[in-house]
Amino acid sequence: KRAAFGRMHDWLRSLPGETEMQDAISALCARHGVDEAGIARELCMSWDELRGFAADPLVTIGAHTISHCNLAKQSETIASFELATSRARIEEALQRQVAHLAYPYGDRIAAGPREFALAKSIGFRTAVTTRPGMLFPESADHLTALQRVSLNGNYQDARLLPVLTSGAATAVWNGFRRIDAA
Repeated sequence: KRAAFGRMHDWLRSLPGETEMQDAISALCARHGVDEAGIARELCMSWDELRGFAADPLVTIGAHTISHCNLAKQSETIASFELATSRARIEEALQRQVAHLAYPYGDRIAAGPREFALAKSIGFRTAVTTRPGMLFPESADHLTALQRVSLNGNYQDARLLPVLTSGAATAVWNGFRRIDAA
């Protein structure tokens, strides 16, 4: 399953634009009898469910764009629209300020200096990438390019959590560089 997912993921990410990627996904779903809208209804939270979480003072709801696009493949105008509109819709629906962003994909191919600057100019206080790493005092100079420890299904064995949260694994991964904001 992981190998098949990897091949599909890489193929979809190689397509020239979001329209082509969405068309390919829709064609695959239609061909194999998969209800795209049904998956979204089943797996995504409704506004009512989100309002319940947002009412808790210990919960922060952040933005993620409107269409989950690869921002780096978009024009600056479209990327700005995706970020600003996502934030505005969430703020309107939840009646709460949205100060944080998680970039779709978030790797070096999808989020770089232009996207970091756009997030800052739109008013996000912080934004996280999917680049592996820990936070350090120097991270304060790169608040819209934060690295993170990802618990994405590959490393969720409880035995590995102390290694992941110690920073040892990401230090090796990053060649002992503390910041990856380029």
